[in-house]
Amino acid sequence: MLINDNNGSKSNKVVVVKINASEAEQIDSQAIETYKRNASPDARLIIVPEAYAFSPTDKEVLLKMELIYVGVPFEERASADRVRKSFKPWWYVVDSRTGNVTHEYRTNRLPKHWWIY
Repeated sequence: MLINDNNGSKSNKVVVVKINASEAEQIDSQAIETYKRNASPDARLIIVPEAYAFSPTDKEVLLKMELIYVGVPFEERASADRVRKSFKPWWYVVDSRTGNVTHEYRTNRLPKHWWIY
């Protein structure tokens, strides 16, 4: 089972649950690190991963980075658009067992047939 665990108002983690084994594993950490390194978003943005689907074999998961908050003080609101523009809605394919990133899609569109790259 694939779960978007929203454990707070400004956070999310992606978890794969093996129901028959009663195990849960967070699989988004490497995707978050890769995104921060490659996209270099402004630190005032809160960006979280969101799971979209398993591959047909359940060996991979498609994640998208989602912007959920722009942390700009009211008196600096004129700069909010500039800060927001540093966000890139990229997609990541991760191994459903290890969380290792297997592919990065630098696009805001849903990748077609993403499990075949």
